Amino acid sequence: MDRERDRLADIGWSDLPRDLWSFNSGENRRRYLAVLACFDANAFEPALNAELARVDAPELADDAALDATLDQLTTGWGLLTESRDETARYRDPAEFRRRTRQWQLTRDGQAAIATLHGAVAARTRYAALQPAVMDDLAAALSQTVDATRATPPDVGIVHSRLSEAVRTHLTLVENLRTFMQDVNRFLTGVDAGDDEVYAAKQAILSYLQQFVLDADRPAGAIRRACTRIVDVGVDRLAELAVEGANLAPTLTGEDPRAGAVTQLTAEIHGILEWFGADGARLFDGMLPRGRGGVRGCR
Repeated sequence: MDRERDRLADIGWSDLPRDLWSFNSGENRRRYLAVLACFDANAFEPALNAELARVDAPELADDAALDATLDQLTTGWGLLTESRDETARYRDPAEFRRRTRQWQLTRDGQAAIATLHGAVAARTRYAALQPAVMDDLAAALSQTVDATRATPPDVGIVHSRLSEAVRTHLTLVENLRTFMQDVNRFLTGVDAGDDEVYAAKQAILSYLQQFVLDADRPAGAIRRACTRIVDVGVDRLAELAVEGANLAPTLTGEDPRAGAVTQLTAEIHGILEWFGADGARLFDGMLPRGRGGVRGCR
């Protein structure tokens, strides 16, 4: 149980507020989603007043409903923060209320919207095992090490190229996971005849065979880059990348760099576990029956 708690703390899940997704349930769910969608559509506005936050939703047709929704998102769940626009012009008390009160997304509000976009993307993602993606990963890792070994180290390049490598690796992992889920769902739950199942299996094996063969060269390049990363030092690489990110302090005055280094260190180790000399999990364990099994299928 202690290991489970440590894991939740390491990935930050246990630190998330309980009310972060409360807006997505209950009878007023569409109201909350509509207002958050309005803030998302006006992401470059510093703040929105009640008039700007008005959205074309039947549930928010009257001021009372909109006020109640904004108040719940603000004081109830902390997804918005309210302030006053002292420069606003108004002609009567109603306009005063609509134009001087304004709201901004808090960090939790931004996170809530990000999870909505992420959930939509995850549900609509198509599997794509692309060896070309591995070329991009190899190049990003190699350029990261080159920038680290420069005199002095180019921390801006270290940050940008390592960030690109982490994103590319995550894409590869997600695509492979989606592909495996699709394969397992078909082979265990499809209601089809023997001929259809056999044809589908052959297509899957052909696809995997092409991926495995085409991935040999870029995988070797990634493995060599991983060896260079180990030589430089994972901790040093993460510290230089965070330095290059030039993170701003939090509103409470806390230094975010320590947490960023911890997270980035874990992400680098994730890449090493997949492609490093002691890892290669992608080829040895993740694909069905391992690489040898895929190569032996005819």
